[in-house]
Amino acid sequence: MIGLTVLSVYLLVPTLFGLQTQREEAEISGKTLPWYVHLLPDKGLNLGLDLRGGIYLEFEVELDRAIANKIDLMVDDLSRSLKKENVAVTNIRQDAAHRTIVIEAGDAETIAAAKTFVQKYYDDTLTEAQGTPDGTQPSITFALSEAYADYLDDQIVKQALEKVRNRIDRYGVAEPSIHRLGSDRIAVELPGVQDPDRAINLIKKAGQLEFKIVNGTKPLSELA
Repeated sequence: MIGLTVLSVYLLVPTLFGLQTQREEAEISGKTLPWYVHLLPDKGLNLGLDLRGGIYLEFEVELDRAIANKIDLMVDDLSRSLKKENVAVTNIRQDAAHRTIVIEAGDAETIAAAKTFVQKYYDDTLTEAQGTPDGTQPSITFALSEAYADYLDDQIVKQALEKVRNRIDRYGVAEPSIHRLGSDRIAVELPGVQDPDRAINLIKKAGQLEFKIVNGTKPLSELA
């Protein structure tokens, strides 16, 4: 009985004396915690927002920015691949407003060769789209396939969700609730945290979220 009482007190100390808040403040300010704090449990009891109070936050994932970064990688990969195949296009660029890749060349034959290459090696990720040629030279436009665009959107949000969760868990915020809302939003509940700016700074310290796929030509069936 005495042992259970001592154990109960030990587990309750972080909750009763607000050690969780001290840990969060130390993380933001860079201060060193007293030595005895490290001997106690990292987390207190989860009382929830209704009993303990806290903060509810919603974040929007910048899908357009992440997709633009991914298309830039595809443009670089296409440039190297076409050069290796001796397909002498004059320019490959991204049209960020339409999520498309525009390939330009000096003649229609080169454009046809580029089209054949893309259809062979990027058939699961790129599809020919209605272009916006400026009339100066032959060109062809490719857009992300619908299935691949949906896959990227989903994976980007999942990665952002995991980044936020790892950041919060790493620094011991007690029993947070982190979940996805709709297609591009993340909801975060932080029981016991009273300073919104501190909470936001804690999450923002995770740095820029990046989404990378080593081989952009892999079929979606292999990526699932």
